[in-house]
Amino acid sequence: MGAMQNNTKNGKRRKGGSSRRRPVEPADWSEADGGLIIHLVEVVTKRQGAVRFGLSRDGGAYAVGLYDDGDNWTEYLSGSQSPDDWLRRLASEFSGGDD
Repeated sequence: MGAMQNNTKNGKRRKGGSSRRRPVEPADWSEADGGLIIHLVEVVTKRQGAVRFGLSRDGGAYAVGLYDDGDNWTEYLSGSQSPDDWLRRLASEFSGGDD
């Protein structure tokens, strides 16, 4: 597992962002089509990659981490949007359109 980012300065923990945050609509993976989640896992692992599902720090966005041949990145989608089309697009882009 990679090193975690240390959010400290002079030994004091920093808060990320403003304390005046707007309320966010929470993302909920149970709203996603389970078949699309499985399909994305199949597409990614077929290429010897890996996929990670989670949420943004504030819980207001879906987060999908993708790992492929030494590269890794995280994609985000607002929790106010449906994740299904996004999951289809990620699978298609990861497979090079062969999906």
